[in-house]
Amino acid sequence: DTLGILMFAIVGASTVYIFGTLLAANKSLKQLTFAVAVAVVINLSLNVILIPKYQSCGAAIAAVATQVFIGGIEIFISKKIFTGK
Repeated sequence: DTLGILMFAIVGASTVYIFGTLLAANKSLKQLTFAVAVAVVINLSLNVILIPKYQSCGAAIAAVATQVFIGGIEIFISKKIFTGK
């Protein structure tokens, strides 16, 4: 079950690799650092909430949510920087 949930994290992780590298190469480190800091808070909060009740599946859900969140934020930041909108 846990691995099945974690398989969905690959989408977010791939997005993070691509757009994180793009933002780092563009020297947009302030925005990237802020996004990662928010993701850390979200991940810690979800782990504290989900692990006691759902054990490893809770940790997997937290990981997927965090990866998808940070991937989405990095896409948003990249679009804002490179299109000016």
